[in-house]
Amino acid sequence: MRLFLLLSILVSVNCLSLKAQNDAPKKFHGEFWVGIQFAVPVGEFAASIDRDLGFGGNIGGVWCPSKESNFFQFGFETGVNYMGKEKRQIEGVDLKTISTLWTFHLLARFTAPTKIKLVPYIDVLGGGKMFYTKTKYNNDLVDAIFKDEDLSVFAKNNSSVWSYGVGVGFNFTTGDILGSTDYPNVVFDCRVVYMVSGNMSYVSPDNVRKDPDGSYYYEVTEINKTDMIFPQIGIKAIF
Repeated sequence: MRLFLLLSILVSVNCLSLKAQNDAPKKFHGEFWVGIQFAVPVGEFAASIDRDLGFGGNIGGVWCPSKESNFFQFGFETGVNYMGKEKRQIEGVDLKTISTLWTFHLLARFTAPTKIKLVPYIDVLGGGKMFYTKTKYNNDLVDAIFKDEDLSVFAKNNSSVWSYGVGVGFNFTTGDILGSTDYPNVVFDCRVVYMVSGNMSYVSPDNVRKDPDGSYYYEVTEINKTDMIFPQIGIKAIF
């Protein structure tokens, strides 16, 4: 209901703005952004795992089908987050396990048609996320420098789940400093996204085990709800 009300307000403002325009139509084509992204588990997901925060980056873009207004745009974004590392020794073997989160989402964006320096927008997203966990030798810096690393992989696991949600963000511009006083080519961007996800088999970096036969495996935790919040800060290009 709240999302419906917010979209209704943006639609109303957009209609009034277009009606009041007397100058030539503006040619909005799209946006492209890159930025820093944090991953925060919430609810049951946060209570079931030992990782409170992941950090990484995201990249994406949207295309505007209208040449008169950038109110509605659609596109795609992807992100990657480092979710933790665990070093341990099993039977004299030094191991390092790294967990990574990948996100892939289609999105529809609704932007308030305003010339103020703080431009709000709402995103509706749908797609998926994937946790990828890999265990290998804990090579030291000397091995890396002299390219003497042992790249053997002892165990790996990936688990995917569908996700959907909503984001709220702001474009911020300082006007003349960044470009045109009408609508700059480059703006600062700040956004928070809440993504809802269902059941997933989660692997913690410290859950690597060794079988009597010498093979390695992970202990898996089944989690019913894997919701997450993604705060994001970045730079966006308007083209």
